[in-house]
Amino acid sequence: MRFQSRTAGISTPARLRPDRDALRVSACPACGSLFWKNCGRLPELRQTFGGLPVEVTLESGDLLHCSECDMYFREPYVSQSVLNGLYARLPATVWACDNPRPYWPQVLELMLRYSPNRTVMDVGCFSGSFLEWLPGSWRKLGIEPSAAARTIARDKGFWVCGSLDELVELSEHVGVMVLCDVLEHVVNPVAMLSILAGKLSPGGSLIVLTGATDTVPWRLFGCDYWYCSLPEHVSFLSRRWFQWAAIKLGMSIRWVRYLSSEPTSTAEWSRGLVRATAYTLARRLIRKGVSPGVVNKVPLLGRAARWTSPPWWRAAKDHVLIVLSTT
Repeated sequence: MRFQSRTAGISTPARLRPDRDALRVSACPACGSLFWKNCGRLPELRQTFGGLPVEVTLESGDLLHCSECDMYFREPYVSQSVLNGLYARLPATVWACDNPRPYWPQVLELMLRYSPNRTVMDVGCFSGSFLEWLPGSWRKLGIEPSAAARTIARDKGFWVCGSLDELVELSEHVGVMVLCDVLEHVVNPVAMLSILAGKLSPGGSLIVLTGATDTVPWRLFGCDYWYCSLPEHVSFLSRRWFQWAAIKLGMSIRWVRYLSSEPTSTAEWSRGLVRATAYTLARRLIRKGVSPGVVNKVPLLGRAARWTSPPWWRAAKDHVLIVLSTT
């Protein structure tokens, strides 16, 4: 049973679900605060993970917002141990990268500026495409839970472990760690950052790219936004959250910029905006009690109301690239 104040919008769940694989939080996973707001039901999930069918039932849950640290998170959802198992079984083809990502040159520039040495660790390196792209002057390390992808990365000559627990095997410290599109996959992002920060050299840095909840697209579309409809995404962060995390970790924010992770033409950007707006408006009208039959009669809204998931708007400026450094 969960008690919720409809007036204040603050809810505190009372207990864990009896199902050991699905977690219903009693506090914010990052800061432990009991003060969080229910922002609404998330879109129904396709029962896939990494685009592949899974045996574990994935419940869409609600989007909750912690007023203490500013993290948004999915609740209820499977535990981190179950997530780790799902990632471990992914084939090497799921997130294969044949071409450099648009933001890689910017990440390299930040590495050169904020790393005290030429040792880099790519957290979530998959098959090692980013490490392979980097200049040969860098010593290249990685973490990758997918066994198949990890094997490919190792075959390329990189030192790669399968989990944070295996970092104890690494005797050296790292100048810079890169986490591109990683933290949204983690139930407790600050715990991960704390472990990684412990392996940094003095003056070392964490470079993070993730979706940003303090951007205009997020504020417009909220729980109807495509980014929080993906079954792999469980945590959603902002600059304010990183400020909180930096204090918690004894680090400082050295650089920050908002960007699109997949920039494209103005025409494509506009089409994405129209589709996202139509989907969100249709869903909100139906939630307000407007008959689906009425919504279906409105041009574009009727079609959007029949979409089973939010349209992707990858061209949106909805990501943050941020550097945290040890002090």
